[in-house]
Amino acid sequence: MAWWKVSAARRDVNPDLVSERERPSFNVETLTNILDGGVEETRIRRAVVSLVIKDPVFSREYIYFKTRFERYEGAIRNSLHMQKKIKEMGWDENGREAEYIYRALNGEIGFNTHIVFMKTIKALGTDEQIAKWMPLAMDYKILGSYAQTELGHGTYLRGLETTATFDPTTQEFIIDTPQITATKWWPGDLGKTSTHTMVLAQLYSNGQNYGMHPFIVQIRSLKDHSPLPGISVGDIGPKMAFENVDNGYLIMRNIRIPKENMLSRYSQVLPDGSYVKSGSDKINYFSMIAVRVSILREEVLEALMKACTISVRYSAVRRQSELKPGDREPKILDYQTQQHKLVPLVASCYAIDFTIKYVNTFYNNVFNEIRMENFNSLPELHALTAGMKAFATEICSNGVEVCRKACGGHGYSLYSGLPSLYTKVTASCTYEGENTVLHLQVARFLVKCFAAAQSGTPLPTSTAYLSSPSASGCQATTPVDFLNPEVYLKAYECRAYRLTASAARKLQNLVQSGVEQYLAWNSSSVELVKASIAHSHFLTVKIFISALNSLPDQPDVKAVLKRLCDLYALHGIVTSAGDFLQHGYLSGKQLDVVITAYLGLLAELRKDAVLLVDAFDFTDEQLLSALGMYDGNVYHSLLEWALKNPENKKANPVFHTYLKPYLQSNSSKL
Repeated sequence: MAWWKVSAARRDVNPDLVSERERPSFNVETLTNILDGGVEETRIRRAVVSLVIKDPVFSREYIYFKTRFERYEGAIRNSLHMQKKIKEMGWDENGREAEYIYRALNGEIGFNTHIVFMKTIKALGTDEQIAKWMPLAMDYKILGSYAQTELGHGTYLRGLETTATFDPTTQEFIIDTPQITATKWWPGDLGKTSTHTMVLAQLYSNGQNYGMHPFIVQIRSLKDHSPLPGISVGDIGPKMAFENVDNGYLIMRNIRIPKENMLSRYSQVLPDGSYVKSGSDKINYFSMIAVRVSILREEVLEALMKACTISVRYSAVRRQSELKPGDREPKILDYQTQQHKLVPLVASCYAIDFTIKYVNTFYNNVFNEIRMENFNSLPELHALTAGMKAFATEICSNGVEVCRKACGGHGYSLYSGLPSLYTKVTASCTYEGENTVLHLQVARFLVKCFAAAQSGTPLPTSTAYLSSPSASGCQATTPVDFLNPEVYLKAYECRAYRLTASAARKLQNLVQSGVEQYLAWNSSSVELVKASIAHSHFLTVKIFISALNSLPDQPDVKAVLKRLCDLYALHGIVTSAGDFLQHGYLSGKQLDVVITAYLGLLAELRKDAVLLVDAFDFTDEQLLSALGMYDGNVYHSLLEWALKNPENKKANPVFHTYLKPYLQSNSSKL
């Protein structure tokens, strides 16, 4: 058999990858179990992934050659087939198995905002509303979407222009799109699929505006799926990624809905138009908080984990240039510059993974408190999720692009899997809150906490450090000193404190000098964003250290995780050196010592790099990358995939239409 026809199933693992896995310094399986949350979780996840891989309906083999419509159609088919499988297996459709199927399919399913539609009903609906709408939505008798973003407003929800005006004579709300900027724009499942949508609109009653509230609106007929009278709805067209999602637009002209279609667990309009609320005004933002929490693991971190797996494996088999004159071309992973690009990103995956677990636990605790009408922790939850969403999405989107460029020319091919990861994850920097706006929201929380600390008021856990002024300066002098978590955590704490204090004092001084509050805020906004980033960075380092200390006694695994934690922290100091030098906490000489310690860690972790991404435990079918396959036979895979290209099996009509006349007119001269 010709070498180019050897199937992947029959190929041996590339010797260059074999050598990377020969003498592991830690148990890879144990590390996988830690990432999954336990041995049983790993077993369940693998069983679900295996089920997906073996099912031909779920196949994504030719996905890079499919059209937008084929991707959309396939996503709907996958979703309905997924529901069938969940019922056959007796799984909870809101359980972890459904999450694992979603991840195994790389989000190549439909009805994503249908899930948000249901979560919103469960979080904000009364018991009667939940009893009415949830069975219909769960059985797909209605298909929901979540219509929040408008042409003219996205993250600034108070600026939404869609109106819901209560008519006490008919006990109805009138939903209206008053101008072009109020057109709902971007909601997934809206363009072609949904029959109902959760409309976020400004509530007006008795001539008064009570702010944004959620309303269930039917937009299409349940008989023939046509738009209802007064509804203009459709698909917004091609996007940078998410080809499988029918993002849509929606214009509503005085659509009347029953009073009962306003979700009313925490606020309601009485028959006479009076408005009654309980709890925080921010509760209507809770659905967005929930989505931010879910996308961090399922969309954002997953993309960076896959990109790291692909680029590290490729870097271990790609040989190029000359390191030692006369020797064989080295693996590009042996170059310090390549290690500097990739290994800190691998460490970031672990840091963000532990952080997401912490955020999930915090979210669940606050959700339970809210159900008991305790809203005290909601501001902290909002700040935590907004900050981590903004912080993590920037790291992951930028990181995937670093991974792509680290793979050279082959990284530009869709076959690498990296362009698709990048174009998808980069959207997360703007959806569910644009990152700069989110950082400013976090900064507003930090400024309030800083002011509270000055008056001796107890602070929430995440900002407790603002009650303690930072130390005068770092006392560490050797590389070993900077491998002490207490040392670098204190550096991050002082950085966050000083940047927050500096921004808050500048803001206060401007206001005291007579500058209006809004102008003072705008004039301080660059420093405020830096304070939010420093705060979120500090929390990720703190959470990583805490997770490390709480692990069971597994010396080999704890040792490699300790090195990753050290590297993550020191890399942050090296790349944001100005922040640590600015207020004198570190000196230039100490920064040189940090760099020495950091470069030493790079060399140590290079030995474990392939094993650390193997622990992410992605199958080849999940990665969809010719560069990142477990066997490392990159060049065989690239050629095999090119041979599968359907275009290579068709006649070229361009030849007959355009090329033939020129080629044949010159043939007699050859």
